[in-house]
Amino acid sequence: NSSFSRLYTFSKFEVARLTQYEQAVAFDADIIFMRNASGLQQYPNFAASQVPKGKNPKIYMNNGMMVLRPSYKIYNGLVNIWRSGDFSLYYSDEEATEQDVFTELCWIRKECGPVADLDACIFNHGSWIPGKFYRDCPARHAAARHNFKASREPFLTTSLVSAMQMGTCRQRASGAPAMAACFEGPERLSETGEVQNYDNCCYGRNVFYDYMGGNPGCWYQGATYERCCIGSRDAEDLREDLVSYGQSWYGLSSIPDKPSPHWQTQICQREFVRHRFTLWALSPTS
Repeated sequence: NSSFSRLYTFSKFEVARLTQYEQAVAFDADIIFMRNASGLQQYPNFAASQVPKGKNPKIYMNNGMMVLRPSYKIYNGLVNIWRSGDFSLYYSDEEATEQDVFTELCWIRKECGPVADLDACIFNHGSWIPGKFYRDCPARHAAARHNFKASREPFLTTSLVSAMQMGTCRQRASGAPAMAACFEGPERLSETGEVQNYDNCCYGRNVFYDYMGGNPGCWYQGATYERCCIGSRDAEDLREDLVSYGQSWYGLSSIPDKPSPHWQTQICQREFVRHRFTLWALSPTS
């Protein structure tokens, strides 16, 4: 009788497929980072927080912040358990999420390698809401806070909104610094041996042998023609998204409580307009 209304949570399985990395961190969209969280590197294998929550707090594991070593063995195990339905509901009899599957595979069956208790006071603060944690955890000590809700913390929300509006959330949010940051660091070469610098990337030829969108070999991992060559402002784009998606915005897998007509179409059109030159450069057809 469980509810699968939150199917988007199962997309977290995908982190186990990132085998090009030795270690990966996955976190929910309602986590907010308060300071540097590089301390997560101290957890070499699977780590999630044990908090007093769920039907049986002794075996409840909150993976709103989670560290693991990606492997196809773990990924296949998660998918097989999910598809077969061979797992218990550890949080609620009325709701089934990816958390139940991770708990089954990693905590109950011990098939994810050594399991560590991720310090919830530091890296998953507030994951115990609406209950209480078993020890005192001052919010000022947290590197990452879970269950962030704007209406619950108006002062912090106002501060974040002000920073976003001023473009100070990220030092590279303004035009020129964002452009320069694309080509900082050691010299990079494309697969064909071309130097990935401003001249080649922004004025190089694309698959149509013209210059619209620059050299497509440069655009990957967030680097786009619009950001690196034109200087589009990431902070402004993010602010527009928050206004468009509203309070129910939950990453890319959710929709507003009452979506307007053609809501999804409008999102696609907006993203196309933002990245139309990059898409043109990468597209094999006109």
